[in-house]
Amino acid sequence: ALTRKGDGRYYLLDSLEDTDDGFARQIAGALRPSAKNVKVQIEFNPKRVGRYKLLGFEKHRLEPEDFRNDKVDAGEIGAGHEVTALYEVKLADEKTRGTIATVRFRYARPENEGSGAPDVREIAKGFRARDMSSRLERASAHFRLDAAVAEFAEILRGSYWAKESSLTDVLPVARSAARDLRTEAADEFVHLVEKASQLSTTSAPDER
Repeated sequence: ALTRKGDGRYYLLDSLEDTDDGFARQIAGALRPSAKNVKVQIEFNPKRVGRYKLLGFEKHRLEPEDFRNDKVDAGEIGAGHEVTALYEVKLADEKTRGTIATVRFRYARPENEGSGAPDVREIAKGFRARDMSSRLERASAHFRLDAAVAEFAEILRGSYWAKESSLTDVLPVARSAARDLRTEAADEFVHLVEKASQLSTTSAPDER
């Protein structure tokens, strides 16, 4: 709450290793915002999408009418940082063609701050059925890792939407993405899922 009110950023440090140069670079990026008051709005085509669900961001959601209200505060994106929002979507028809959703991105340029009215930019792009991968295995490694992280979080929080999923379903997706990415963060996530899976198996009640 404090960082949100102060347009700041917070971090969780698990160990001394987390205070390495990578963390220092993140702090440096946070001190140099590349976009302020960043808002993202996705408008789904009701003829193409039966239902949808945003994963996470419960404390960051805005009312639709606040998207273009620049008096409503939103987040900042630092230099070299990325923000990912995942939606779970059920198509109205498996043979859907055409535009599924329109994504709008609105932000203020920080270099013009204090020189009068803020320089606000808005970008819109349509997302079509042909932009989707037909199978998860064909999606990019970054997307597969993001999907595995989101499913892992939903399972740990006991989400109704993940009641048919298990940690053993997450592991192969995470391992495949980690093999392609070859990053320390991806490998560490695989280790976390493996450890959680082991703990879940160990603590399972005896049904004899």
